[in-house]
Amino acid sequence: MIRIYRRLGPEKVRRVLTFLAVGCTSATVYASLCSLLLQRFPGYDSFISISVYVGLVPPGFFAQRYFTFRSNGSLLREFFAYSSLQVSSIVLSTALLVRLLTGNPVINLAIFLIIAGLAAIFNFLACNAFVFRAPTEDGGEQDEKKVRWRRIRYLPRYQK
Repeated sequence: MIRIYRRLGPEKVRRVLTFLAVGCTSATVYASLCSLLLQRFPGYDSFISISVYVGLVPPGFFAQRYFTFRSNGSLLREFFAYSSLQVSSIVLSTALLVRLLTGNPVINLAIFLIIAGLAAIFNFLACNAFVFRAPTEDGGEQDEKKVRWRRIRYLPRYQK
């Protein structure tokens, strides 16, 4: 564990742990709200599930923005990108679950945990690379492809 901490650095470890804490908190609130609402209003399973999920996107966004990534980029661009990422992630996860579920509850739980873990990794990487990009020194947002292309383009053609 200490080796990972030293290799990644304290800021990256903090980001990962905070991302996990925000995600676990959001999942707990989602499960609790769905459970309470489904007891009160049985028969509206899909509507309640989707409504609670959509309602938790803004608090999740602000938590990730301010606590995990400490971003000061464009609020609207980041919110749109984060919301799009969340919708695409849940649609893809649901599509995979529907296709892969079996009649065995143990296998189903394993499939769910694998898909949820992969979705969390994908979401962290996408948030880190695209949604909450670090601003450049002049205040603009950094695009790693452009920066890398500039570095490559100005290298001498043949290095000795």
